[in-house]
Amino acid sequence: MARLLLDALRIADRPLGSGDLTRFVMVARGAEDFHRQRLRVYKSLDKLRSRGLVSGIAEGKRLLWGLARNDA
Repeated sequence: MARLLLDALRIADRPLGSGDLTRFVMVARGAEDFHRQRLRVYKSLDKLRSRGLVSGIAEGKRLLWGLARNDA
């Protein structure tokens, strides 16, 4: 799951919402249950954020996701 999410964020030309990421994962895996996949996406994004690989970007009331910047 983490690899799929990172791949989606790498090829995206903008930060993505969790719904966009969930649809990407569903297509890649051939899954059908949107709500179950979305829960898995949330958990994976949270783990990736704690590892410093992705960051949440607030846009109004939405939280968009992008790759974390490595300025070091």
